[in-house]
Amino acid sequence: MIEVKDLKKHLPHLFELARFLVVGGGGAVVNYFMVQWGLNAFPNLYKPIITVTCHALLIVPVYLLQRSFTFRSDANHVQAFPKYFTTQLVSLGINFTISTIIFPIFHIDNKIGAILVIGLTSILSMLALKFWAFKK
Repeated sequence: MIEVKDLKKHLPHLFELARFLVVGGGGAVVNYFMVQWGLNAFPNLYKPIITVTCHALLIVPVYLLQRSFTFRSDANHVQAFPKYFTTQLVSLGINFTISTIIFPIFHIDNKIGAILVIGLTSILSMLALKFWAFKK
């Protein structure tokens, strides 16, 4: 049975996880609507350009929210931002690799695959941000 003192010990980590999910999830929702708008507004533009541009526009605002709100870090921007950016690039690389190589090989449905990729990249991103980019 979980004791109250054990729960209190882990409560800050649970709140941090909740903040991470709110910021990341909020960013994903905003990104989704931006992409939809971009696809409708620029139907002749190559679709990956729209999706990458929308993602890129959210990098700085989400970085600032993750740094200040989620991890409550006072890490120097000169050191933290390149690490954050690297984490984003690695996450995109993992997403791209799994989506274009692994899913077709194992015939994974796109919807199930999206959930798996989002889950995996979210976990890896949180660990990289917490213990590397915004390490206290």
